[in-house]
Amino acid sequence: MKKLLLTGAAAVALLTGCSSYTGTDNMQTSKNATFALIPFVNHSNTPLAEQNVKAIVNSVLTEKGAKVVVYENNSDAEDLKSLLDENHERKESLKWLSNVSYNYVITGSVDEWDYKAGLDGEPVVSVTIEIKDANNKSVFVKTGSRSGFGRESLNYSGQVVVSNILDDLKLN
Repeated sequence: MKKLLLTGAAAVALLTGCSSYTGTDNMQTSKNATFALIPFVNHSNTPLAEQNVKAIVNSVLTEKGAKVVVYENNSDAEDLKSLLDENHERKESLKWLSNVSYNYVITGSVDEWDYKAGLDGEPVVSVTIEIKDANNKSVFVKTGSRSGFGRESLNYSGQVVVSNILDDLKLN
């Protein structure tokens, strides 16, 4: 019986990959609430990982039926200082918020978005999503991390993490 239980537990671990989540358990809000989605901070070594995560967050929120307004950088940085400033787009998005009607702002960080080195090359993802109210008070923060399998795509692992984090966002 013990062998069967251990074998079953090992099979579940193999099928789900290794993942961990920590942070706010639940957030409930009206389905009429509007979420402003601004750029994430990229702490990973993968260029443009924050844009992948932002697109996945937008997709998951839209699937849940949320009203989402997304900051799109339409300005071209013309001076060298702006081009070299990693936070230029984020600063511009904060200015954009003053011209948009919203109830909540969604942002966060990408801490890991890469493949492990070695023969298996498993995807590893770590994302933090933070939701702030219109008064800039943090009302939801959750971090999720996942190590997938060798044949699993990086964006799929990211989608699993983002979906699991946003499962705790309930729209009534």
